[in-house]
Amino acid sequence: LLGRSHYEVFPEIPERWREVHRAALAGTALGQDDDPFPRADGSVDWVTWRAQPWYVEQGVVGGLILLADVVTRRKQAEIALRHSDARYRDLVEASPVAVMVNRGGLVDYVNAAAVALFGARSPDDLVGTPVLDRWRKRSRSCVSLSG
Repeated sequence: LLGRSHYEVFPEIPERWREVHRAALAGTALGQDDDPFPRADGSVDWVTWRAQPWYVEQGVVGGLILLADVVTRRKQAEIALRHSDARYRDLVEASPVAVMVNRGGLVDYVNAAAVALFGARSPDDLVGTPVLDRWRKRSRSCVSLSG
């Protein structure tokens, strides 16, 4: 890699990043997290990067410093988790079984079956209210508030 230009090593660098490099050479520091980097083979890497001027003396830019961290695996895991969460939420929402989630003793989430079971108009009528308010005193021992 010695003696080779950054653009020779990564010929697919998009024009928007080349503009960032020019801005750094003009004295501006820039950066971005989780920036998609389309590769020549059609794949996409995700990069967190910083570009800043390198000064040889006060006010004189001698070059630029580029810092890049390829965060593709983390980004792919986040995307997969969002899809999994959406599928889980769809499954729970469509369930005919009432589901109520509590956080600190308060209703945090209810599905449509729970809304119907408790005679509410919408989840908003239940979310934020004490879970035990929904149960008769003699049934409260059956409710688990751990979590």
